[in-house]
Amino acid sequence: MPVQWLPATRSLFPIVVLVTVVLPLLGGCGGQGDDVVRFDVAGTVSHGGQPVPAGYVQFMPDSTQGNSGPSGGAPIEGGKFDTSLSGQGVVGGAYVVRVSGYDGIAKPENELPFGMPLFPEYSTKVVFPKSTHKIDFNVPK
Repeated sequence: MPVQWLPATRSLFPIVVLVTVVLPLLGGCGGQGDDVVRFDVAGTVSHGGQPVPAGYVQFMPDSTQGNSGPSGGAPIEGGKFDTSLSGQGVVGGAYVVRVSGYDGIAKPENELPFGMPLFPEYSTKVVFPKSTHKIDFNVPK
């Protein structure tokens, strides 16, 4: 009898592995914080008094201040950014903000889709409220 039972068990083996190992792992693949409430952040980015033509604003939770929430960010277009348009907002609390700015003149031959960098990556710290927020960043020269 055991010989007849064994082939049936082997044919079920991939299904058993899928149900007991793979599917539980997929439950965690949505990324940290997907079920938290995020608040939009919008504003302007300037450098030397001029709007930054292109770039990115990134919001990284400041773990040194106890924030373990998700990161967020938004592209800069024409000196403005808005996480409600094509980015991800913040959950509130302490964040490290990183700003990258470019001249906006694409140079595909040099693999620079946003153009030449205007400044080294700028970093600052901000404590965001648990609400939609407007903020302006003036990157020093």
